[in-house]
Amino acid sequence: MLNLRSFKQCSVWFMAAILTVVLPQCLQAETPFTPLLNQVPDDANILVMIDSEQIRRSVFGKAVVADKSAGDENSHIVSGEERAQVLLAARIRGFRNSMIDWQKALIKMNVEPSIAGLAASYSGSVETLGKRDYAVLPYGAVAVSTDRNVLAVLTPPDRQQVSRAVQMVNAKKKAQLSSYMTSAAEQVGGAVGAIVAVDLNDMFSQSQIRSRLAGSETFRNPPIDVGVAASFLASIKGLVLQLAFRKDAQATLTVDFSQEPPEMSKWGKELIIEILSNNGAYFEDIDNWTFTQGKNKIVLEGPISISGIRQVLSLIDFPTEVPSQYQPGAVLTSEQEQQRTAKATLTRFRATQKLVADLRKDDRARTGRIGESAMWFDRYARQIETLPSLYVDPDMLQYCDDVVMRLRVQSTHYRMASSRINQQSAQQNQQNVDFWGNFNNFYGDTYNTWTRQESDFARTRRFERAGSASNRAEQFQAIDEDTVAIRRKMVEKYKVEF
Repeated sequence: MLNLRSFKQCSVWFMAAILTVVLPQCLQAETPFTPLLNQVPDDANILVMIDSEQIRRSVFGKAVVADKSAGDENSHIVSGEERAQVLLAARIRGFRNSMIDWQKALIKMNVEPSIAGLAASYSGSVETLGKRDYAVLPYGAVAVSTDRNVLAVLTPPDRQQVSRAVQMVNAKKKAQLSSYMTSAAEQVGGAVGAIVAVDLNDMFSQSQIRSRLAGSETFRNPPIDVGVAASFLASIKGLVLQLAFRKDAQATLTVDFSQEPPEMSKWGKELIIEILSNNGAYFEDIDNWTFTQGKNKIVLEGPISISGIRQVLSLIDFPTEVPSQYQPGAVLTSEQEQQRTAKATLTRFRATQKLVADLRKDDRARTGRIGESAMWFDRYARQIETLPSLYVDPDMLQYCDDVVMRLRVQSTHYRMASSRINQQSAQQNQQNVDFWGNFNNFYGDTYNTWTRQESDFARTRRFERAGSASNRAEQFQAIDEDTVAIRRKMVEKYKVEF
């Protein structure tokens, strides 16, 4: 018979068991990102989270703000006081633009954003869905306020996207992301002001990985058996890049596996760099990071420059300035209008110059990563396109459009060169050949020696690298010449140093 004391003891154990299961879910701490995460579709496998308020409070953030030479190009990193948190979510099936199913950027504001102002800032238009206005932006996105102080920027740009974004808020549903995405989202806090997380579960099959390793530079002289490497690489769960902001910025890149990887100290870093390069995610700072290996994970960590942060966050594709006030009918004097135009024009010019400078200093064509260069040129061209255009001088807008065109021309050149190299790499004669031959010297005397005949692949790669470098130099020279001309014109027109 169960007495009262035994019943109480059983009840205590039963309740303890229930609480063990329930409490971890019920007591998930609310964070500043919780309202934004609840607006993320369940199938998201990319998250970018930026705690703008935390970064602004850091010594690093204050130094960036104090740098008056920086313009709008750093607004992804250290934003104005009106922005609290930024979240980007996406669903991808691969690492090319054509494999992005959808993308959703959510910006939590400390003020109410202006949809009309947003459309005007980016030369877009305002349309209406029901009783709600939304902005149609010319670079392929729509923007709508999903809450009083939350702005959503959505691609693909259609009314269905707007409708779904609004319905998700009205449903008040809690986020149901994958366990990997959920654990990654919880890492923002303290000094960690930003993360980039990618859920790679079931993204690649073992056969796909094996075929890629077959053409890998790291595995030309395999450090381990290709089959063994393909097996554990297929167990990849995902990767998380943390950015911590104190006096300077530190980065930690963690790659997680569902099984323990083999010893990778001699080749793990090189393979990661190659993979990042092939997918347009490499930046110079990684070369100086330290590599460590733990249980079921490998880690790269080290300092990251502000240009490196810009490169990391360049995948965020949403308006860099979100106006909270807009007065289309405001009456200004001619002097005030000129000052307003001069300020907007100078801001866009400096931002464009900073982004071009980032591309100029990193010549990947010399290292053979030509395909990656194409992605970076496209990515930065798009960033320049999405800079605010409201009140900007028409001549400056034309200059920026010309810069974008030249970057895209170079991107096309890189892609064609990469295609020709890849086509030649599929041939069998990739190895240089040593042979014993007869040669004549300057005086006509014959001599014998060993010499090396260059393979078709090596010759093609050398020619394409040289051609890409030459074309790249021509494009930047043309940009420099246009820059001199527009700078002189703007200084004469506005009496402001550009």
